[in-house]
Amino acid sequence: MNKLIQLALQEAKTHIGEGCPADYLPTLTSEESSRVGICLADCSGNTYVCGDCNSQFSIQSIVKVVVLATALQDNGIEGVQRVVRFEPTGDHFNSLIRHEDASQRPFNPMINAGTFAVISTISGNSEARFEKILSLVRQMADDDSISYDRRVYQAESFGGDRNRALAYILRSGMIYKDSVEDILDVHFRTSAILVNCIHLGRMGALLANDGISPQTGKRILESEHARLIRTVMATCGLYDGSGEFAVSVGIPAKSGVSGGIMASVKGKLGIGVYSPSLDAHGN
Repeated sequence: MNKLIQLALQEAKTHIGEGCPADYLPTLTSEESSRVGICLADCSGNTYVCGDCNSQFSIQSIVKVVVLATALQDNGIEGVQRVVRFEPTGDHFNSLIRHEDASQRPFNPMINAGTFAVISTISGNSEARFEKILSLVRQMADDDSISYDRRVYQAESFGGDRNRALAYILRSGMIYKDSVEDILDVHFRTSAILVNCIHLGRMGALLANDGISPQTGKRILESEHARLIRTVMATCGLYDGSGEFAVSVGIPAKSGVSGGIMASVKGKLGIGVYSPSLDAHGN
């Protein structure tokens, strides 16, 4: 396995320079584009790493998986479906969405509008919601020291006008009655949670293991919730590049604009990779 990921690392390094870091936040633009890290975490608790696997980066949209998992724990599948659909969309992740049914629900939980709706179903105020999501990230990644980067959080909040527009559209459509700033505070802070490839690999392995942590043997998520999350990742996890990724790679995955991807292969393993250079879809 170690030889396999070393070969993968060598191949990945030949493509450095083909993309570029996200340019909408200074904290992302400044990332060292030559970094590449890989972690495979199998369902037996073994971990295989190479490259810049310990480099920390903000989790960004990968946290949408954990936001969805938290909401499922609070409300069950039907409760979450009241505010969001589970349909792929060809629109960009922060598109000012169009609605195709009378419910006004966003297409899926993996786009920004969808995660705002999902956040609204998590019980408690904004602080309690954030702590629930952070706690679940720590459990899934098996690391109680995980925190968030206040610089990234502040930059996200300062530059979040488009997200505010999206959040107000949802509020005007009666998807929720919460304060827009409360919803966005949770979104901005959870997007700034700091992780590395090992964390992502373990999170993917937990989903692959039907919600049981391979590290601790503890059940963290219901099996049915893990199955639903893998399905949503497979259909919607890589923004408007999800279809191409499904054809070329074919496993459930979720990306983030900081350069991370977390993937999950049922019954086998989780994969965490990191490289700040992105393609045109933000992957």
